[in-house]
Amino acid sequence: MKDRCNILKSVTDERGYVLAMVMVFFLVFSILGMAFIKVGRFERVHAFNHYQKSQAYYHAAGGIHKGLWRLNKVHVDSATFSESTVSVVYDSSNLTLTAAGRAGTLTDTIKVYLASGTGGSSSETLRPTGAGSWSSNNDRGCSRNWQCVDDNTSDEDATFVWGRRNSWLTDTYATGDATGTGTIEKVIIYIRVRTNFTGVRTRTVVYTGGGRYYGSEINMNGINSYTDFSTSYTTNPATDSPWTLSEVNAMQAGVRIRGYARCTQVWAVVHYQGGGNSDYTITRWEEP
Repeated sequence: MKDRCNILKSVTDERGYVLAMVMVFFLVFSILGMAFIKVGRFERVHAFNHYQKSQAYYHAAGGIHKGLWRLNKVHVDSATFSESTVSVVYDSSNLTLTAAGRAGTLTDTIKVYLASGTGGSSSETLRPTGAGSWSSNNDRGCSRNWQCVDDNTSDEDATFVWGRRNSWLTDTYATGDATGTGTIEKVIIYIRVRTNFTGVRTRTVVYTGGGRYYGSEINMNGINSYTDFSTSYTTNPATDSPWTLSEVNAMQAGVRIRGYARCTQVWAVVHYQGGGNSDYTITRWEEP
């Protein structure tokens, strides 16, 4: 009887031990499971925040470059740039751009320091807007000579003016007013011409200050496809002094043809230097 009681006690102790071990293992694995879940959740949150921060930095950097573009293209008084995901503020005293880029709930700020140049350069194209003082060439495809050569994009043989054999014929055309700012660096007169004949000559023409001034004679032999030619004037040929805006607005651009050549475009390009704009470059970055 005593041995039987000892056996029952031993079995009970073993069951209790096993149950205790099961409970210990269950508790340990529960704690580890909760820890893994928490770590996983933390990693997801960390990854999401890192993504947002990267996106915020991306937006801020993009805003810096847009702000820099604005500085290089427009007057500094209009240099603040903003959109839905980024804002850029220009500090003219310290020559800095500060961009705040937003992504989700995060905002990242970037500050750049700038160096300015001596002034930007720009140009504008002036095309015929009406008849000038001379209209001697023949027209094709249009009712007025100036309309034959005023295209923004060349229509080639659809409309053109053309000359006459053994005679110099001249057209000059009024052009649109120039609107640029700064010092006028030069004015370039362009013509786009071709011919199927030999012995043909063409020249650019600018009418200014009461006189006509011609570019060098262009030998058109072999120029069967439309080709651009130009004459550059760094000063007004009538005064031999730098161009003024009023002189540019009063000038006429044109073409002079001897022989059967075709001219499909005439235009002028005015080049400016300075004018309140500067070329800004980034010298260094900083994340405040």
